[in-house]
Amino acid sequence: MIVFVVIVFTANYCYVKLGLYNADIIKCNAEVVFKLDSSLNDHNILYLGESSNFTYSDKDSSKKSISELIDESNPDHKILTISKGAIHAGNYKLLIKRIKKTSSIKTIILTVNLRSFGINWIESDLETNLSRSNILYTNYPPIVKKLLLSFKAYDNQEIFKRKENIRSHYKKDKFKLTNLKYETVRDWDADMFNKGVLDETGNKNEEKTNIACHFIKNYAFVIDEDNPRIKDLDEIVSYCKTNNLNLIFNLLPENYERANELCQKDLEVLMQSNVNFLKKRYEHKTIFVNNFALLKDSCFIDRSWPTEHYIYFGRKAVAENVNVHLSKIQKTN
Repeated sequence: MIVFVVIVFTANYCYVKLGLYNADIIKCNAEVVFKLDSSLNDHNILYLGESSNFTYSDKDSSKKSISELIDESNPDHKILTISKGAIHAGNYKLLIKRIKKTSSIKTIILTVNLRSFGINWIESDLETNLSRSNILYTNYPPIVKKLLLSFKAYDNQEIFKRKENIRSHYKKDKFKLTNLKYETVRDWDADMFNKGVLDETGNKNEEKTNIACHFIKNYAFVIDEDNPRIKDLDEIVSYCKTNNLNLIFNLLPENYERANELCQKDLEVLMQSNVNFLKKRYEHKTIFVNNFALLKDSCFIDRSWPTEHYIYFGRKAVAENVNVHLSKIQKTN
């Protein structure tokens, strides 16, 4: 037993000392741990987000991110920003667990993206890489992480398997709202594709029809307790409570106006139902900032795919809304 412990300790020491551990972090695109670990004692607020935080329009008068706009309104506080495209609560929870009680971080602003609860994001082509990065985010000894990486002890499904799973959910998942015309994504998407979004002359507008189908596939679902992102958020809430960390859920704005334009009221009903579920579940456990209907269609950058990418006015509005709630924490601390 002693010999085994010595071997493991030596292997761990060499793995780190020779720079192999850092090389694996870079190889697995998990570099955010470098920034996080080196800054935990220099900042008191942590902002966690995906691409909504840093994406901007070339026409923007300012290219400042949401977290930068929050930061400039809080000169007495130092905000650490960790943001990376496509990350979600499953990644956030492991990054948050790197924050110890001795850290100077006292408040976490966590981005909650409605699309991330849907099967398209849960089984995205990027999920294998994100799951691999998760191993590097854990608090396991480096040599244990190396073994887990070597044996591919993470969600390592082939892309075709993920797509099969997505199609299965499209077919089987039933909407639980009785006033909806359709029961599944497959039925709704097929009908939309066949009939289309009509232009002013009554002809099918191919471009708008394709976008409408994307909206259906990305928002037509019902969040419940079994959703993996709900389980992730529950873990985050529990960890923050145990470690006396203030927690703000920053629910992002969605383009409900365009959802209504392309898919009629039914899709907004589903979206709003999911927002209500999240609000009811977390408003008494966290500070829940509901930005869902904050922005008009004109504030959204991308026109061919539903995203949470906003022009400067939109990012500023989100930052201002978060600041209102952040100031309440600061007054009580």
